[in-house]
Amino acid sequence: MRRSIAIVTLSALATVGSVVTAGPASAAPTQCTGTISNQQIYKDVEVPPGASCGLFGDKVYGNVTVDPTGTINMQHSTVYGSFSANQPGVPVPIFVFSDTINGSASIDGVPTGAPGIVCATTVRGNFTYADSGADSAFEVGGKGISRSGATQASCNTAPTIVSRSVTFSNNQGNFDFSGNQADSNVTASGNTDGGTINNNTIYSSLSCASNAPPVTADGNTVYGANTCPP
Repeated sequence: MRRSIAIVTLSALATVGSVVTAGPASAAPTQCTGTISNQQIYKDVEVPPGASCGLFGDKVYGNVTVDPTGTINMQHSTVYGSFSANQPGVPVPIFVFSDTINGSASIDGVPTGAPGIVCATTVRGNFTYADSGADSAFEVGGKGISRSGATQASCNTAPTIVSRSVTFSNNQGNFDFSGNQADSNVTASGNTDGGTINNNTIYSSLSCASNAPPVTADGNTVYGANTCPP
């Protein structure tokens, strides 16, 4: 079963609040509670609980962490560490467009009813999406997927590329992984609201297990074993 992913616009995702600029390197992370644009940040970035953070054209020489109930809109930025979000907030917990993440990306516990998107982004580590709430909808999108609206259409410019494993596990909400490139295994397990894995190039195996309803997979080029139903 595939649900349409909620369409979000750039204007709806614009963050407001104080402007936070990068300071000198230190052990304490930069607290992002507003917008940071075109900065080089020589430490970790943290989105504190309840805050909305915008990273636009930045270089983060550390990790980006979204604390519970925080939200992030990240575009055209490079993260030299990892990206993680644990129980992010609403209305749009995660919007990641045209970024490079040199480490892994982990998104856990997207809340009930919330949409989110990662598209046209390179992740050089693992990508994990897990434990989302009921009626949430998350898209990891790439080139060649039909979308409406300016923001969604702009995701057609390039695939999302994941250099290591891709995992969707124990989600109560629907997910869509389509039009992308995965250089290692792609796995979907324990999901209870369906999902779609379509039109990807996967240079290792594609595995589906214990999903009810089943995750559907169609039009993929898989160089290893494939246990996902079409």
